[in-house]
Amino acid sequence: MLESCEYHYQTPLHTILKWKINVLKELVDSNSLEAIEKIIIPLQPLQDKLIWTLDPCGIYTVKSAINCCLTPRTSYSPADSLWKQLWKLKMHERLKVFLWRMGSNALPTKQRVFQRTGYSDPMCPLCGVEEESYSHLFLHCQMIKPIWFGLNWGLHSDNIPAANHQELLNFVVNPPLCPGVSVQQKTLKAQTSIQLALTLESIWNLRNQVVHNNAQVNHLVIVKNLEERIIEHFNILNPATCCNTLLEVLPRWSAPPPNSVKFNVDAATSKNGFTIAAIARDDAGFVIHCWSKSFPTTDPLIAETAALLWALEIARDNCFSHILIEGDAKICIEALAEPEKVPWRIQTLVSNIKCVALDFNVCSFYWVPRDVNALAHSFAKFASSQDFCFSCNSTNLPPSVHEIWIRDLLALSS
Repeated sequence: MLESCEYHYQTPLHTILKWKINVLKELVDSNSLEAIEKIIIPLQPLQDKLIWTLDPCGIYTVKSAINCCLTPRTSYSPADSLWKQLWKLKMHERLKVFLWRMGSNALPTKQRVFQRTGYSDPMCPLCGVEEESYSHLFLHCQMIKPIWFGLNWGLHSDNIPAANHQELLNFVVNPPLCPGVSVQQKTLKAQTSIQLALTLESIWNLRNQVVHNNAQVNHLVIVKNLEERIIEHFNILNPATCCNTLLEVLPRWSAPPPNSVKFNVDAATSKNGFTIAAIARDDAGFVIHCWSKSFPTTDPLIAETAALLWALEIARDNCFSHILIEGDAKICIEALAEPEKVPWRIQTLVSNIKCVALDFNVCSFYWVPRDVNALAHSFAKFASSQDFCFSCNSTNLPPSVHEIWIRDLLALSS
């Protein structure tokens, strides 16, 4: 926040699509500067306004101010806070005990046994390259990275901010979620904690099988079994949803109206931030083209919104006049329809999207579940593993993407 508002600063604070960081450093504190850097310069000038960064929509509330003042400023104490949160998690007691052992630094990793006894080999039993620390075994080992990436999130475990057992536990108990106004936020947090806990437990079980039974690592089987366990635990968490889901017809991708083009977009984490992807299909369901590019942000909400804007720009460059755009980021789609609920971090992107959308005869945006958006999701995951901007058409789709496309085509004809 500015120390004083008793003056007007006449020098522009940004050049074309870029903030003047040196000027801003003289005017605002580090926290405000960090927030400003997240704001993308709009395509057209917008009216200046104050943003309260402690609220997702940038609106000041007494509640958020009180919560800020009541936030403990002392060092973090897992014994006083984290353990209480752990035992309140809605998951199987066995998982809680595993997390308690991990958070207490009680798992007998080879590094820990070596440190306590001075005997044994401290090297990782899976790769044999580094010592078996918590961060190496659960995040950085080359043999476990495919497990994280193979799940529906497509996570690059190297980017998970956890360097020791306490930070790993905190990552599970307080998973990073996109801030928003969804009433399902508590359910999403519970499901995320379950998926993270099951993944960590699966890695530990794999490690034990290799150490004690000399088992062979089969990533496809591991990921498949893990996904089934995750779904099973989700159903136990909310059995009513499970029963209702079984009675419903599974959602499917639908073709656009005649002479229209449908874009499906998504974003996936990559080494340098996020990879955003867009896939265009015609009214017969055939893939016109697939595009991807790197987007420099660490905020998934910004990346998902940027993917919507990029799809518009691609459609405009290819002279498409009637388009539909689908994505599985509900907050982004809702932000286009409800201006008063736009998170402040994507307000500029939403404004740019509405501006570019005026260039088309027909332009509609729709939220769809992840299963319906599977083609864009799979393509974004594949592209994020490449070291260059990847694009293709129906003749050279990656195998995993091609399989989903064929599934969508078969669903259209059934």
